[in-house]
Amino acid sequence: MNSIYSQMSRFEDLLCGKGVDNSRVKQAEQSLSLSFADDYKEYLESMGTVAVNGHELTGLGESEEVNVVSATLREKSEDDNSRIPKNFYLIENLYIDGVCAWQNEKGEVFLSQGGKYHKICNSLIDYIGT
Repeated sequence: MNSIYSQMSRFEDLLCGKGVDNSRVKQAEQSLSLSFADDYKEYLESMGTVAVNGHELTGLGESEEVNVVSATLREKSEDDNSRIPKNFYLIENLYIDGVCAWQNEKGEVFLSQGGKYHKICNSLIDYIGT
């Protein structure tokens, strides 16, 4: 299987940060009381944060706005997101009519709006390609 970095590198507009070590990833998982999907962990360890193909993903970098821990906690505190499962973490706030993209530990990606959510793809790279 190709690495998440090589898969994202096929997009010309890739902007990424520096990766983080596994201990920082584990700390983020503990802070959220959940487990990240394998592809999200690989993304965090290899890039930390990324903007690619029109997406600005949450991650672990310098910006608090897109920090996966603070962004997930912020979005889950919103009334509309009170029904989001505990094992979901925010991968992107689309900033359009309250739409957010979430991932679970299996790697499945969901969109939510107005308290409802539905599965849209099976992996982070599938999401980036959409």
